[in-house]
Amino acid sequence: MAKKPARRTPSHTSRKRKKPSKRAPPSPVSATLDAKVQTQALVNKIAEFRHRHPALMARLSLLTILLELQDVLGGEFPEHIAFIHMADWVINVRRVGHVDIDNMIVGIEVYEMGDIRPGILWVPLDHILWVGTTNEPIGAEKIGLEARSVSSYSPQRGRYERARRGLAGLLKPEPATTTPPPPEGTPPA
Repeated sequence: MAKKPARRTPSHTSRKRKKPSKRAPPSPVSATLDAKVQTQALVNKIAEFRHRHPALMARLSLLTILLELQDVLGGEFPEHIAFIHMADWVINVRRVGHVDIDNMIVGIEVYEMGDIRPGILWVPLDHILWVGTTNEPIGAEKIGLEARSVSSYSPQRGRYERARRGLAGLLKPEPATTTPPPPEGTPPA
């Protein structure tokens, strides 16, 4: 007796449906551990970079300062506030982007200044000589001798100024606030 050939079914019905994954979402503990592992990997990478390129470590530190100040201002510098100085150019910084220590470059979004047009530059770390920030935008108009124009970053100005002075080690110690003793003969409150 001959075997009957297997019955063929249309291909769209013969596919099995994938069952939903029974894998649980990562727990907060495992997410925290992943973050710690990533942080430790970054610390190790920076330590290796410091060992291999000690001269470039100072430039990396300068960019870190700009990144901290940038965060205080909401992720972007107003025009004519932050600058990166190189041998032949001064860059008016809008935002410092990705710092790639493997390839020793940094992505920087810039405002127009001199021959440099607005856009994004990728600058080698070894071309950065120093960075600077100002209290007021360079070229900001003054209304009069007594009055000053209100700058565009005034809501965060206090935080920005404290951050600048703190990062530069220029914060004045805050005086201790003590209440004077009441005058003699005054009944206690």
